Amino acid sequence: MGINSALGGATYAAEQAVQGKEITTGGLIASTIAGGIGGAFGGKGLNAKGLNAAWKGVQKGITRELRRANVKYATKQIARYTADKFIIKNTVKVGAARFTGGEITYTGLRLKWGIRL
Repeated sequence: MGINSALGGATYAAEQAVQGKEITTGGLIASTIAGGIGGAFGGKGLNAKGLNAAWKGVQKGITRELRRANVKYATKQIARYTADKFIIKNTVKVGAARFTGGEITYTGLRLKWGIRL
């Protein structure tokens, strides 16, 4: 949340400087607050590298179990791997929704408070 607050303020200052507009204290404070609120709503992120590694591990596990002679054991393991795939997919969906919600919240607050970038 702190990083998002700083990013909100920095984005406002950078955009105002690029456009040659005045950086106001009120605009800077409002952008910082809006960035923090958007970050709180958005959450900590997806950890895409970890999710990608987990997905590859699950795929390798399923492939390995398909070659197993003990079908009963392999079936149980494939069911477990399939449940893991479901969890990974849902994690991505929730993370993407939170990110989108955070961005919408940040933009909405900026517009409500009259801060135009």
